[in-house]
Amino acid sequence: MGKRILLVVGSLKTGGAERVTVITGAELQKRGYDVHYVLQRNIIELPNDIPDDKIHILRKRNSQNKFYKFYALFIKLFFVCLRVRPAYVIAFSRVSSFLACFTFHRKIIARFDANPYILSKKQHRYADFVFKWPFIRKVVVPSTGMYDAVSMERARYKEKLVIIPNSLDVVKVTTLADAPAAFISADKFICAMGRLSEDKNFELLLNAFAKSEVRNLYKLVIIGDGRLKQKLHGMVSSLNITERVIFLGYLKNPYPVLKQADFLVNTSIKESFCNVILEALALSLPVVATDCTYGPSDMVKNNVNGYLIPTNDEAALIKMLDKIAFDSNTIEKLRNATKSSITSFELNNVIQQWIDLLK
Repeated sequence: MGKRILLVVGSLKTGGAERVTVITGAELQKRGYDVHYVLQRNIIELPNDIPDDKIHILRKRNSQNKFYKFYALFIKLFFVCLRVRPAYVIAFSRVSSFLACFTFHRKIIARFDANPYILSKKQHRYADFVFKWPFIRKVVVPSTGMYDAVSMERARYKEKLVIIPNSLDVVKVTTLADAPAAFISADKFICAMGRLSEDKNFELLLNAFAKSEVRNLYKLVIIGDGRLKQKLHGMVSSLNITERVIFLGYLKNPYPVLKQADFLVNTSIKESFCNVILEALALSLPVVATDCTYGPSDMVKNNVNGYLIPTNDEAALIKMLDKIAFDSNTIEKLRNATKSSITSFELNNVIQQWIDLLK
């Protein structure tokens, strides 16, 4: 077994930073590294093949006791690191990066899953602490936009920043897409996928869809669940598009449905990266996405594999939906370039960037 690596993350729930942790850890393990995982909370939702003895849980019970939280998150983390004796510690989120400093390990790689400098003052302080900590070798960010924004906020720490994008296992996604679909439609449809939350801005999509001529040619299929579910169902009813919009909820394997769509629409106000865009492109779907901060512009290239529109611009979205819907040649041209446009995000290429940091 090769170098021992300790990965630190909040949990293994179904979130972006958590997926990156599982994928990166599994690939490092395949390449001979001995990978251990530290979870701040006992939440394991993502499918994984991690042996039980490689998972170290800091907070095994949900207690608000301040002494217990301090003991679990700082002292236990220190002793886990002491026991595992890794060659490197890698933290995969903002808070985890802050906590990883208290392993007092001399080789730590931090990762910001979102730009801390557009969040609370507390997040600013955490991020500044991470940058200043002498044993932080590098701070990884997933997109060019985030790199530029953080560099502008903290130019003096720019030499510590490095971009490593989220990766995609193209073979796995395309294989999963061949499984039986939870939904099959005789009608043509466009697709949107993500958590039903304010950041994903499904309200913009529904309003634009209702006003666009595209609704007469396509149905809109939305994959995902979240706290805005009732509100969005109400909007569909009030916009009189009930027969044209289908909510599928959360799907464990959404790819067989996504593969049937003609194109993907992403209307987010903000992103850390936006994995669903990569997944759609891997399945040969052109993408219409808002040029939000951060991520979409790294993947979507205008008139190559899709189109970027200004964030929260309903008129621009209506115009683009109509353009694609009424021009089948455009769809086919964009479709032909989708898979070749994501080579740099393929798993082997991205994992090699992580390995280069560990040398």
